Amino acid sequence: MRDYELRRGHWKNIDGEKLLHLMQDVFGETKKVGAGFQVEDWGALTKLYCEQLGKTHLRVDTTMNPKVANEDAQKTLRAYNDFLELATGYNAKERSKRAQAEAKKGAEDVPDV
Repeated sequence: MRDYELRRGHWKNIDGEKLLHLMQDVFGETKKVGAGFQVEDWGALTKLYCEQLGKTHLRVDTTMNPKVANEDAQKTLRAYNDFLELATGYNAKERSKRAQAEAKKGAEDVPDV
């Protein structure tokens, strides 16, 4: 499970049912599960669950099938990255930089023993 930061003000683009419609546009059949939405058996994805955490974060949980063809794996990765860019407002490079900065910040907060 991974939390992604949303671009400031971008939460309006995925609030409520808008996240469902975005997932349907990218992955097709999507159903509501609990507080989020879920896609099953799409490309290399066995399961993709996504929910909005307030105005600042998006929680995404994926389960992958490692036994798919390389073509399907590449198609799935492209679609997943496209989805994350549309959902968070950040492209892959920006998401990576933000994750590294957050990890570094977290490491600085750990007290020395």
